[in-house]
Amino acid sequence: MEQLYSLINYTNNTLVKKVNKIGKIIDISHHQGDIDWSKASKEVDLAIIRTQYGTSTIDRKYVRNIAECKKYKVPYGVYIYVTFTNKATALAQAKDFYERAKGHNPLFYVVDVEESFGANSKNIQEGTQAFIDYLKDKGVKVGLYTGHHFYKPYKMDTVKNYDFLWIPRYSGTSAMGKKPDYACDLWAVYRKWLCCRYQRQRGFKRIEWYKTIIVVYQQQQ
Repeated sequence: MEQLYSLINYTNNTLVKKVNKIGKIIDISHHQGDIDWSKASKEVDLAIIRTQYGTSTIDRKYVRNIAECKKYKVPYGVYIYVTFTNKATALAQAKDFYERAKGHNPLFYVVDVEESFGANSKNIQEGTQAFIDYLKDKGVKVGLYTGHHFYKPYKMDTVKNYDFLWIPRYSGTSAMGKKPDYACDLWAVYRKWLCCRYQRQRGFKRIEWYKTIIVVYQQQQ
């Protein structure tokens, strides 16, 4: 399976080698508040920044987060937490997402599909495929994020045409997350509170630059 950074044609070879082995990636939204990127940039290999929740909630910090990533030279992509229930609403959200993000030149676009909002699996599968196809027609790199619990029941395994697949599988305890049962490009290893413990062991009293999830990902073998 191709490496994520090869897919997005990122040219920093040192970073490519580092992230392909094991990289520190954060997915962030306005829930994290004002991140101190002068500190975060020293730890983070890649940021995936939420622009919106459906089309009803625009992330209040996405413009700032993108500007700070540019300032501190942190590679970044963008994501939308989708709320569509059929193909028509999926296409409406895809268009809104693309139009909102394109001017910021993200490395890639991620569609986060992990709730059905009452729709059946057929509608979710068709909506996801339509969403991805819309973005691919724009000539951009596209990632599909979907929950381990969601992948088979909602037919995410039949969705095609994306550039990389991202499946989190948290343990729910302080233990490291389990490797997903399904082949994917990225998977979650641990959450913030475990990272905080790790940082404290290295002599840090607290993490000052973000308040929630930090996840280490690595490519499935």
